[in-house]
Amino acid sequence: MTSRLPDRTTFEIAVEGDLVLRINGANWMLALGTALESLGWIGDIDRMAIERLPNGTVLVSDMTNRVRYTIRQYESEQLAASA
Repeated sequence: MTSRLPDRTTFEIAVEGDLVLRINGANWMLALGTALESLGWIGDIDRMAIERLPNGTVLVSDMTNRVRYTIRQYESEQLAASA
């Protein structure tokens, strides 16, 4: 029996609406962790407030540093159109 890794999805993560990263991950939380690690911010977060909107967008507020992240699934049609 082989264990299968979860499918990876591309997420678009906007930091304060200015910096936008496209990160692959099994879910939005892992993608956010990868984004924070790539920015060197992974150890800076102490508390987060999370809100999930009906359209699937996730809003994450870093309560300590007062930074807001907007996370959306990046659709494959957008990927195909940009290629």
